[in-house]
Amino acid sequence: MRKLVYALRRLPHLSREDFQRYWREVHAPLVAERAPVLGIVRYVQCHTLLDMDDAHEGFRLRNGGSPEPFDGFAELWFEDRRVGTADDAAAAAADLLADERNFIDLPQSPATLTAEHHVIGAERRVLIPTADHDATAAWHRGLFGWEVVRDWPGGTLLSVDDHTRLEILENSEDFPPQPSLDGTTFVVEVPDVEDLHRRAVAAGATVQRPPTTTPWGHLMTILRDPNGLAVVGFQVLPQG
Repeated sequence: MRKLVYALRRLPHLSREDFQRYWREVHAPLVAERAPVLGIVRYVQCHTLLDMDDAHEGFRLRNGGSPEPFDGFAELWFEDRRVGTADDAAAAAADLLADERNFIDLPQSPATLTAEHHVIGAERRVLIPTADHDATAAWHRGLFGWEVVRDWPGGTLLSVDDHTRLEILENSEDFPPQPSLDGTTFVVEVPDVEDLHRRAVAAGATVQRPPTTTPWGHLMTILRDPNGLAVVGFQVLPQG
């Protein structure tokens, strides 16, 4: 998984408030709609606070007169797996760039690919006890594309996101396998539930519920991993 950090400056004729409103209300839905085609699995907008001019000026003085703060930062996480063709991805990227010209001062807004190194911040883990480590690890990696953080005989640690890990542990004395893991459900937000369902069926996964629209505006499918663990994949549907 790759992470892009995009430091944004607004066009000169826009106030910071207008810039952030457009970014959140107009541009964000465009990104969400095109995320599956571009392989975007997470998108975060960091808006510069509007009422902190004194603090920002203090930062500038502390740094010896650094430039004005950016108006915001976009953080995007990408996976190699995407829906559609390369032409589809190119068209989606062109759509987003065309809209960026409406509010971003592009020559003054650098973007960079990054690798995260956590220094402070607790890691969260979900542990799956299993009698078949290899099948379980292959199932979750194959459907969700999570990278291996670390592995050892009978164990694998997968990266779900920047703070969350899925630990798969075979025949542990402390955490013995539990038949069907009844009552436990692992819920994962994905960019495209229909694509997840197609790949699950192609891989021979057990499908408990095909893609279904919920009353609260999600598209959801329920799968069972090799241990019987219920795995829910969902996506938030556009409103309106």
